[in-house]
Amino acid sequence: MSLLTQALIASLVMFIVWLDYEWVHVWTYRPIVLGPLMGICLGNLQIGLEVGATVELMFLATVWVGSAVPPNEILSAGIATALAVTTGDATVAIATALPIAILGSALLTFRNTFMNTFAMQHFEKAAGKADIKGMKFWGIIIPVGLYHLVLFVIPTFIAVYFGADVCVKVLEMIPPEVLAAINCGGRMIGAVGLALLLKSINFNRAWPFFFLGFIFSAYLGVGNLGITMLAVVVVGIIYMYKEKTASNK
Repeated sequence: MSLLTQALIASLVMFIVWLDYEWVHVWTYRPIVLGPLMGICLGNLQIGLEVGATVELMFLATVWVGSAVPPNEILSAGIATALAVTTGDATVAIATALPIAILGSALLTFRNTFMNTFAMQHFEKAAGKADIKGMKFWGIIIPVGLYHLVLFVIPTFIAVYFGADVCVKVLEMIPPEVLAAINCGGRMIGAVGLALLLKSINFNRAWPFFFLGFIFSAYLGVGNLGITMLAVVVVGIIYMYKEKTASNK
């Protein structure tokens, strides 16, 4: 598969994913799904899974707070996975994921504060005239056909088509020890994402269950599936206990 074909496919996948993000919401835009999806389309599912899982952990607890736009995980996962596939090295994704996410945040802010405002003004004028065609044009065609194309699809194509060779040359210049350190740091990002997630819940009452799972995993060697089944059992016990307590009252 040529680099041009890969860039076009990556751009098409990004366009479809943004349509899902804006309209459908079947969660193809989450990195854990987008990474493997991009990997399958570009011919390397293994790297897609690796990058998708890594980027998902990076943005596990990212939420919108007021008008503050967080780093964008969609652009990050899509471009990072495409670059990793084209270079054949998942380390590229770890090194580029956060800068791309910050760029995505800036693009979203520009879209929300300027481009959407411009389109909304024309949409309101069309609505005031009961102009259905004008409302469709400014409410659907312009945001989807132009804004997504300019802000997300074209940058994806440019990053994949022109950035892959540059990334390879940069990687060849970086000592292996530095790449190993970057890879190790990327794996630690998952712990940061988990810590942010724990801060968003009532951890003061949940910490015994957290450490119970840690003990089973670290000292008893129980895998993720076993930990999940243990969690289901614990939730069931708590539910039955509360039901029994409520019935006794």
